[in-house]
Amino acid sequence: MGNFKAISCFSPNLDLHRDPRWGRANEAYSEDPFHVGEYGYKYIKGLHGNHPRYLRASATPKHFDVSGGPESGRMNFDTKVSERDFRTYFLPPFRRGIEAGSTGILCSYNRLNGVPACANDKLLNQVLRKEWKFKGYVIADAGAIHHMIDQHKYYHDAMEACVGSLTAGCNLECQGNIQHRTYLNIPKAIHDGKLKESFVRDMVKPLFYTRMRLGEFDPPQMSPYSTLDIHREVLTHDHFQLAVEVASKTFVLLKNDGVLPIKHKYGTIGVVGPMADEDEQIFGDYKPDTDRHFIRTVLHGLKRMANHVKFHSGCKDVHCNQYESSHVKSTIADVDAIFVVLGTGQAIESEGHDRHDLDLPGHQEDLLQDVVHNNHANKPVILLLLTGSPVNLQWTMGQSHINAIMECFFPAMAAGDAIYNVLTNSGHNSVPAGRLPFTWPESIHQIPSISDYTMSGRSYMYFKGDPMFPFGYGLSYTTFHYDSLHHDNSVQAGHDMSGSVVIHNTGHYDADEVVQVYISWTDHHHPTPQRALAAFDRIHIKKGSSAAYKFTVGSKSMAVWDDHQGWEITAGTIKLYVGGQQPNQKKSVGSNVLAGSFNIHGSKILGKY
Repeated sequence: MGNFKAISCFSPNLDLHRDPRWGRANEAYSEDPFHVGEYGYKYIKGLHGNHPRYLRASATPKHFDVSGGPESGRMNFDTKVSERDFRTYFLPPFRRGIEAGSTGILCSYNRLNGVPACANDKLLNQVLRKEWKFKGYVIADAGAIHHMIDQHKYYHDAMEACVGSLTAGCNLECQGNIQHRTYLNIPKAIHDGKLKESFVRDMVKPLFYTRMRLGEFDPPQMSPYSTLDIHREVLTHDHFQLAVEVASKTFVLLKNDGVLPIKHKYGTIGVVGPMADEDEQIFGDYKPDTDRHFIRTVLHGLKRMANHVKFHSGCKDVHCNQYESSHVKSTIADVDAIFVVLGTGQAIESEGHDRHDLDLPGHQEDLLQDVVHNNHANKPVILLLLTGSPVNLQWTMGQSHINAIMECFFPAMAAGDAIYNVLTNSGHNSVPAGRLPFTWPESIHQIPSISDYTMSGRSYMYFKGDPMFPFGYGLSYTTFHYDSLHHDNSVQAGHDMSGSVVIHNTGHYDADEVVQVYISWTDHHHPTPQRALAAFDRIHIKKGSSAAYKFTVGSKSMAVWDDHQGWEITAGTIKLYVGGQQPNQKKSVGSNVLAGSFNIHGSKILGKY
């Protein structure tokens, strides 16, 4: 079949963006567990389709659980995590994935408080099956069960690993090397009385159930998905336009002194940077095989902005260890605007490769400094960043001659068209409205050790300093104002809280706004996050118009973990914040944040889930 071409998918990735140095952080949706859970829920629903009998493709959320670096030593790393952090931060996204109807789940390489995840009875049986009522299958990450022998030293031999993992709840082994396939010991384990045949048959049932739902045992004509054609249904103009729209919606405008949107075609522009003409590094880790006919590099899009384009990458590759300063200086001479395209790509951020710092690779910052110091005509400088995680912008943010900065992440095949549309506000969804799904630290000194899994000081929920950019941050070409916040003033414990707000587009462009609803607890007897996302949505508002947004704060969002009773909702006051950003941030997007509070009457034990 080849990679990424089967119909049982090891996705979505429901790990959290816990540390920006982690090599696979670019695969994570967000640092917020509620945010990740909602994205995962929609992903699984979309992947499965809505046919009553057949799955379009089956989802397998990964990596269960408390996986998130370091990549070095990941095959034998022992994650130490408190029960409160485990329940409050790491488990919720996966629970939401199970609520979406996921047929499988993939257990991770690491040990969890001393026990390998794929042999962890508490994780796979107690939490997943008993508390969450999961009826699907668990599959081990590739080689994970054999690594319990040769890496973790948890089991002595293949028979022990086979019996221990299966008994702990891992239905399926994934292992390419036939010599290391521990589950080949199952027949002998049954013969020797170490496993019951009836138990093995029960563990096989969810595997065959998923295969049945994928249509493997039915005539192809019975499943509407079996006749899908890659050229007729996938590689289409409409899907390419969807790729442009999706990429455009992800861009986050970090700085803009008014140079954007670009309203006229330039005579000559200078384009520099190793990511400008990249057609590989614009994709994230674990990319599909994309028909090169559909790939549009950043340079491809920028060429549409001028009659003449001067270009030089300045570096041999994205690592930028070989830097050609003279070519950069000549490229930016005698131009009307300068576009600097820097970043990382999977060459820097990928599985097995953590970053040791947040600096731009190699001489990339030197390239940017050369642009700023040699822009003698003081022409507009627009910095485009293509990264999966934050980079060090301390020097960059102090430069007034860098007029605009946009984080483009890994925009993939439609990079050029999407960037052109957003920079020039061409077409629908072209005003930037993306928001940062992580806290962008000012420096590496704001980040704890990558191997420390205590959540203290991590993510906007627990970090108490002033970052470079806060979670949820993102500028727009227009302006918004919030008013008319109405909500329930009190709720009974265990009930949802409803509210509404009106958002006005007070600027000059039709645009999307991302509404964010946060809550915080007052004087709770247990430790709580300083605030937590409880609802969000993206809505389109025409200039000079307004829109009403109705939201719900679910009762589960109000619950706090108790090590003895599980999740509980207690009487007290919860503060409420509604706006286009977090409340009380030093770095503001310019719009206001409305505040309120509501009282919870009574108490309710929700238990362990």
